[in-house]
Amino acid sequence: MKAPKEAIESHLIADRDLQSQRKLKIAEERLKVEIAKLKASEKEVQLLSKRLEVFDGLTGIKKSVWKPKSSAKHGSATAVVLLSDLHVEEGVDPKKVNWLNEYNLEIADASLKEVFQRSLKLLNHERQLVNIKDMVIHVGGDEISGFIHDELVEGNSLSPLAACRWVQERLENGIRFLLENGELDSVKIVTSYGNHGRTGPKRRIATGAENSFEHNMYLAMRASMEHPNLSWQIGDGYLNYLDIQGYTCRFHHGDALRYHGAIGGITTTVEKAIRCWDQQVRADFSFCGHYHQHRSGPKWVMNGSLIGYNPYAIEIKAEFEEPSQTFCVIDKDRGMTVVKKIFCRPPYRKTKP
Repeated sequence: MKAPKEAIESHLIADRDLQSQRKLKIAEERLKVEIAKLKASEKEVQLLSKRLEVFDGLTGIKKSVWKPKSSAKHGSATAVVLLSDLHVEEGVDPKKVNWLNEYNLEIADASLKEVFQRSLKLLNHERQLVNIKDMVIHVGGDEISGFIHDELVEGNSLSPLAACRWVQERLENGIRFLLENGELDSVKIVTSYGNHGRTGPKRRIATGAENSFEHNMYLAMRASMEHPNLSWQIGDGYLNYLDIQGYTCRFHHGDALRYHGAIGGITTTVEKAIRCWDQQVRADFSFCGHYHQHRSGPKWVMNGSLIGYNPYAIEIKAEFEEPSQTFCVIDKDRGMTVVKKIFCRPPYRKTKP
């Protein structure tokens, strides 16, 4: 049996060994944790290295930044303004058209001014895309309503000659406005006499120009307007041809088109007439009015009217349409690229009093 002193020393040694073993075990566990952390850190470093390689590759790629194009424009084009079917002295009583329209000399005056103002705005708008230094204005007939029907004799506010003088003054003012403000090298006026401005009750064919108040007005306008950038092509016959940017353009009033409610609408009539006329003189584009309807196809444009919806439109069951004229652009390289309505006054929607 061990002595008490030896037993105590043996116990103390055993206790120290046990504590050492516990500390070693704890140290080993901590080492395992640190090794695991180190391995995780190494994986993270490898992942970050790969991402850095990708980033370094991307830094060599230039970012795509869109910038506005320069204001320099290319090509050449001509603006075409269609003025027809003004019927300035013929009034429209709102009560007789279900409060859809109203027209008188005061409204006609304001509407004409608006047409020329908007034509200038459309000209400048289209100049953002192409060079436009020339304009053609088709004064296409029926500027007046005349006395061709008894009811026009009763209702018109001016006689035919007085109406011609009235509208001539305003057309000349509008043309001068475009010459002074449009920055145009040339303005060409091409004319067609209408069926309403005739001197007698019946439409004449071979002598239509000689019996037209409007044709006489065109001659007076040409004589009174002098400007180095202004020229005229007054049509002596029904069809008036003009070269625009290398394209042959046909101008006429539109009353030679015989439309009797065909299934295809006025389009069928226009296309048939173009095919017939093209057999004699081929045209790339045709322009007309008369029917108070804004319509267009790949090779033709039909103008609206300044007077707008009236009792006659109700009688023939015509589709309602806001008063308008037309602005076009003929591009030298692309043909007719723009056809837009020129709205000449706000919509009239007055309720019954």
